[in-house]
Amino acid sequence: MMSEKCHIIPYGKYRNGKKKYWCLVHKSIADNQNGQCRKILKKKDTVAKCSYHVNLKDFPGGIAIWGALAPVLDTTNQPSRTGVHLHARKEIGGKNKKYIDSNFDEVVVQVPILVGTEEFYVNTNAAKYFLISSVFGKQLSYAICPHCGNKHLDEDAFALKFHRKHTCEACGMDFFDTRPSICNPLYKLQELTGCLAEYRKQALAQATLEFKSKDFAGGVKIWASSPAIIWTNPKQEESGIHLHAYTGNRHKEIDDTFSSISINGIVLNRDAVQLFMAQINTPSISKYINSLNCSSCGKPHLDKGEYAIKPHKTHLCEYCGSEFEASRKCISNPFKAQKEVLENNEV
Repeated sequence: MMSEKCHIIPYGKYRNGKKKYWCLVHKSIADNQNGQCRKILKKKDTVAKCSYHVNLKDFPGGIAIWGALAPVLDTTNQPSRTGVHLHARKEIGGKNKKYIDSNFDEVVVQVPILVGTEEFYVNTNAAKYFLISSVFGKQLSYAICPHCGNKHLDEDAFALKFHRKHTCEACGMDFFDTRPSICNPLYKLQELTGCLAEYRKQALAQATLEFKSKDFAGGVKIWASSPAIIWTNPKQEESGIHLHAYTGNRHKEIDDTFSSISINGIVLNRDAVQLFMAQINTPSISKYINSLNCSSCGKPHLDKGEYAIKPHKTHLCEYCGSEFEASRKCISNPFKAQKEVLENNEV
């Protein structure tokens, strides 16, 4: 049986200056010198993990998997479970009702191959950073650590920046890819299932919605849609703003995706909501998010592209073309201000 007692020592630093720690007992990286190494923590996490196994051939109506993040707007008093979101349908065509529509800590996907099946583990962290990289339009790659064989996952800022030198989160050793890349093990799952994002197009949701906060006494939850990790449904994948709206008795009145949503006269921009969802879940940039208005025309400013990732003081208005200065380096997203108004019921 694996000993729980770790012996952790410091050994050098990461490229960002953070200290590295190594457990001599379990031959594993650690986050600090006083805790437990990742091998022990992973073992404990596995015991309590809510996992679901799904075989592609059992669901001819299609399956879809996303990273499940907390809603960007939540005016309910109900808990929101994060993790890996799974849709699975038994039948093709017709009403094609979802047989599974739930969140899990991990989904094990069984993919048919020439002989038997191959299993791929979609865990919360990999799904989260797949979503973040996808929202910012980053092409992913697949890499295995040559030192320990771990499937490499780039996290935080490294999920947004192409780089050749990677640090394995399992053994702590550095290795080099053949070209600058952003690695996520779920890219291999996409390849095997024929679901590569560059070959799939999303259809913008057709419906729009306007309502007042008082229309749903139980509150609302809002997410932005994002490209699925895998999508095998014959129907085209849909993009937009996803809404759960509840009546006073906590009954879910609406569970649908819209191209545009207006709440109390505040119109939510799909791009702003999607970028905000990725930004606040990326630790290295979340503290820089602010809502700015152009000093010339007064319109709200949304940073896009690389400007949605990198904090900066000089901003270029997309409406009037004027440059304006912020008081400090930041990333502007008007949804931050909208969220504060709606959650504080200031309309």
